[in-house]
Amino acid sequence: MIIYFKPSETACRCGCGENITDECRDRLDALREAYGHPIRINSGARCEVYNAKIKNSAPKSKHIEGIAVDVSCESDVDRRNLIALALQYGWSGIGVGKSFIHLDIRTGTKVVWGY
Repeated sequence: MIIYFKPSETACRCGCGENITDECRDRLDALREAYGHPIRINSGARCEVYNAKIKNSAPKSKHIEGIAVDVSCESDVDRRNLIALALQYGWSGIGVGKSFIHLDIRTGTKVVWGY
């Protein structure tokens, strides 16, 4: 499989070195391959300190576990296509915002929500 995302694209923005898990990265690369278009990462892994600085971020965010990414997505067509592919490729937490989609690989349940 092609590796589409550099570790610097998915690392915590504070520079602490936290990054997404290998499983999360593999699913992200598979999603990008299936989508066939570039995907821009808005947020990947987060340390607890950085997560606390983000407005409206959940204290138990899946980003802290390294199993979540937020990707930029502004068109309805792109949003629909990415969500369909994400479900197909095993993303179990999908949050849909106006300009982004949150994707995570939580265990035990599948959840889709809107912001």
